[in-house]
Amino acid sequence: ITLALSFLFNGILVIIVHKRRERVGFYRYFTFTFVLVDILYSTSFTTAQPFWYTSPGVLAFFSVAPWNEYFTLVQVSYQIWFVFFIAVLLCITSSFIYRYGLLCRDPDKSLRSAIGTIISTVLMQIQLIIMVCIDENKKSEKNDSQAYCGWQIHKTVKMRAMSDKLKDIHSRALFMLIAQ
Repeated sequence: ITLALSFLFNGILVIIVHKRRERVGFYRYFTFTFVLVDILYSTSFTTAQPFWYTSPGVLAFFSVAPWNEYFTLVQVSYQIWFVFFIAVLLCITSSFIYRYGLLCRDPDKSLRSAIGTIISTVLMQIQLIIMVCIDENKKSEKNDSQAYCGWQIHKTVKMRAMSDKLKDIHSRALFMLIAQ
Protein backbone atom coordinates (compact mmCIF):
# COMPACT_ATOMS: atom_id res chain seq x y z
CA ILE A 1 0.00 0.00 0.00
CA THR A 2 2.81 2.42 0.88
CA LEU A 3 4.56 1.87 -2.44
CA ALA A 4 1.33 2.40 -4.37
CA LEU A 5 0.61 5.61 -2.44
CA SER A 6 4.15 6.82 -3.09
CA PHE A 7 3.73 6.27 -6.82
CA LEU A 8 0.29 7.91 -6.76
CA PHE A 9 1.22 11.06 -4.81
CA ASN A 10 4.56 11.53 -6.55
CA GLY A 11 2.85 11.05 -9.90
CA ILE A 12 0.33 13.75 -9.01
CA LEU A 13 3.19 16.04 -7.95
CA VAL A 14 4.97 15.49 -11.28
CA ILE A 15 1.78 16.26 -13.20
CA ILE A 16 1.24 19.47 -11.22
CA VAL A 17 4.83 20.64 -11.72
CA HIS A 18 4.76 19.71 -15.42
CA LYS A 19 1.54 21.68 -16.04
CA ARG A 20 2.71 24.72 -14.08
CA ARG A 21 6.18 25.01 -15.57
CA GLU A 22 6.21 28.79 -15.86
CA ARG A 23 5.11 29.30 -12.25
CA VAL A 24 7.53 26.85 -10.68
CA GLY A 25 10.62 27.72 -12.73
CA PHE A 26 13.92 26.06 -11.89
CA TYR A 27 12.45 24.61 -8.69
CA ARG A 28 10.80 21.92 -10.81
CA TYR A 29 14.20 20.19 -11.13
CA PHE A 30 14.41 19.97 -7.34
CA THR A 31 10.89 18.57 -7.32
CA PHE A 32 11.68 15.98 -10.01
CA THR A 33 14.82 14.93 -8.12
CA PHE A 34 12.86 14.66 -4.89
CA VAL A 35 10.17 12.56 -6.59
CA LEU A 36 12.76 10.20 -8.07
CA VAL A 37 14.59 9.78 -4.76
CA ASP A 38 11.31 9.31 -2.89
CA ILE A 39 10.15 6.60 -5.30
CA LEU A 40 13.52 4.85 -5.01
CA TYR A 41 13.26 5.06 -1.23
CA SER A 42 9.74 3.61 -1.23
CA THR A 43 10.76 0.84 -3.61
CA SER A 44 13.85 -0.08 -1.58
CA PHE A 45 11.86 -0.06 1.65
CA THR A 46 9.12 -2.24 0.20
CA THR A 47 11.47 -4.77 -1.39
CA ALA A 48 13.80 -4.98 1.62
CA GLN A 49 11.16 -5.08 4.34
CA PRO A 50 10.62 -8.87 4.25
CA PHE A 51 14.28 -9.35 5.19
CA TRP A 52 14.20 -7.42 8.48
CA TYR A 53 11.96 -5.98 11.14
CA THR A 54 12.11 -2.43 12.45
CA SER A 55 9.83 -0.40 14.66
CA PRO A 56 8.79 3.21 13.97
CA GLY A 57 11.44 5.72 15.03
CA VAL A 58 14.10 3.05 15.63
CA LEU A 59 16.87 2.30 13.17
CA ALA A 60 17.64 -1.16 14.54
CA PHE A 61 17.24 -3.99 12.10
CA PHE A 62 16.56 -7.58 13.09
CA SER A 63 16.57 -10.39 10.60
CA VAL A 64 13.30 -12.28 10.67
CA ALA A 65 12.75 -15.92 9.82
CA PRO A 66 13.26 -17.55 7.36
CA TRP A 67 16.01 -15.06 6.45
CA ASN A 68 18.19 -15.60 9.55
CA GLU A 69 20.80 -17.56 7.63
CA TYR A 70 21.15 -14.86 4.93
CA PHE A 71 22.94 -12.29 7.07
CA THR A 72 24.69 -10.62 4.11
CA LEU A 73 21.39 -10.15 2.29
CA VAL A 74 19.93 -8.44 5.36
CA GLN A 75 22.95 -6.12 5.63
CA VAL A 76 22.86 -5.19 1.94
CA SER A 77 19.11 -4.50 2.02
CA TYR A 78 19.59 -2.27 5.07
CA GLN A 79 22.43 -0.35 3.42
CA ILE A 80 20.48 0.22 0.21
CA TRP A 81 17.47 1.43 2.18
CA PHE A 82 19.63 3.71 4.34
CA VAL A 83 21.28 5.34 1.30
CA PHE A 84 17.88 6.37 -0.04
CA PHE A 85 16.76 7.43 3.44
CA ILE A 86 19.72 9.84 3.63
CA ALA A 87 19.04 11.01 0.07
CA VAL A 88 15.44 11.92 0.99
CA LEU A 89 16.66 13.95 3.98
CA LEU A 90 19.28 15.69 1.84
CA CYS A 91 16.66 16.56 -0.79
CA ILE A 92 14.39 18.11 1.83
CA THR A 93 17.22 20.14 3.37
CA SER A 94 18.53 21.22 -0.05
CA SER A 95 15.05 22.39 -1.07
CA PHE A 96 14.80 24.59 2.00
CA ILE A 97 18.28 26.02 1.35
CA TYR A 98 17.43 26.67 -2.32
CA ARG A 99 14.22 28.51 -1.44
CA TYR A 100 16.09 30.48 1.23
CA GLY A 101 18.79 31.47 -1.25
CA LEU A 102 16.19 32.40 -3.84
CA LEU A 103 14.14 34.69 -1.62
CA CYS A 104 16.59 36.01 1.00
CA ARG A 105 19.48 36.89 -1.27
CA ASP A 106 21.96 39.71 -1.53
CA PRO A 107 21.14 42.23 -4.29
CA ASP A 108 24.61 41.94 -5.87
CA LYS A 109 24.19 39.12 -8.39
CA SER A 110 27.84 38.09 -8.75
CA LEU A 111 28.37 38.08 -5.00
CA ARG A 112 25.06 36.27 -4.47
CA SER A 113 25.97 33.55 -6.94
CA ALA A 114 29.41 32.86 -5.48
CA ILE A 115 28.35 33.03 -1.84
CA GLY A 116 25.16 31.05 -2.45
CA THR A 117 27.04 28.25 -4.17
CA ILE A 118 29.62 28.04 -1.39
CA ILE A 119 27.03 28.16 1.40
CA SER A 120 24.80 25.55 -0.26
CA THR A 121 27.71 23.19 -0.82
CA VAL A 122 29.01 23.58 2.72
CA LEU A 123 25.56 23.15 4.28
CA MET A 124 24.80 20.04 2.25
CA GLN A 125 28.12 18.49 3.24
CA ILE A 126 27.56 19.36 6.89
CA GLN A 127 24.11 17.79 6.72
CA LEU A 128 25.57 14.60 5.26
CA ILE A 129 28.21 14.43 8.00
CA ILE A 130 25.60 15.10 10.68
CA MET A 131 23.26 12.39 9.39
CA VAL A 132 25.92 9.74 9.01
CA CYS A 133 28.64 10.37 11.57
CA ILE A 134 27.44 12.38 14.55
CA ASP A 135 25.33 11.35 17.52
CA GLU A 136 21.56 11.72 17.77
CA ASN A 137 21.61 15.11 19.57
CA LYS A 138 23.45 16.79 16.70
CA LYS A 139 21.05 15.42 14.10
CA SER A 140 18.51 17.99 15.24
CA GLU A 141 20.67 20.67 13.58
CA LYS A 142 19.27 19.51 10.22
CA ASN A 143 15.80 20.34 11.49
CA ASP A 144 17.06 23.62 12.92
CA SER A 145 18.45 24.74 9.56
CA GLN A 146 15.16 23.81 7.85
CA ALA A 147 13.16 25.73 10.45
CA TYR A 148 15.46 28.76 10.15
CA CYS A 149 15.28 28.78 6.34
CA GLY A 150 11.50 28.31 6.43
CA TRP A 151 11.05 31.16 8.92
CA GLN A 152 13.31 33.50 6.90
CA ILE A 153 11.39 32.67 3.72
CA HIS A 154 8.11 33.39 5.50
CA LYS A 155 9.41 36.72 6.87
CA THR A 156 10.79 37.78 3.48
CA VAL A 157 7.53 37.00 1.70
CA LYS A 158 5.54 38.94 4.32
CA MET A 159 7.85 41.99 4.41
CA ARG A 160 9.02 42.33 0.80
CA ALA A 161 7.10 44.60 -1.55
CA MET A 162 5.51 41.99 -3.79
CA SER A 163 2.17 41.73 -5.47
CA ASP A 164 -0.46 39.69 -3.68
CA LYS A 165 -0.32 37.11 -6.47
CA LEU A 166 3.47 36.68 -6.13
CA LYS A 167 3.19 36.43 -2.34
CA ASP A 168 0.54 33.77 -2.78
CA ILE A 169 2.76 31.81 -5.19
CA HIS A 170 5.70 31.92 -2.75
CA SER A 171 3.46 30.93 0.14
CA ARG A 172 2.16 27.94 -1.82
CA ALA A 173 5.69 26.95 -2.78
CA LEU A 174 6.74 27.06 0.89
CA PHE A 175 3.69 25.00 1.83
CA MET A 176 4.55 22.45 -0.89
CA LEU A 177 8.12 22.30 0.43
CA ILE A 178 6.93 21.70 3.98
CA ALA A 179 4.47 19.07 2.73
CA GLN A 180 7.27 17.19 0.96
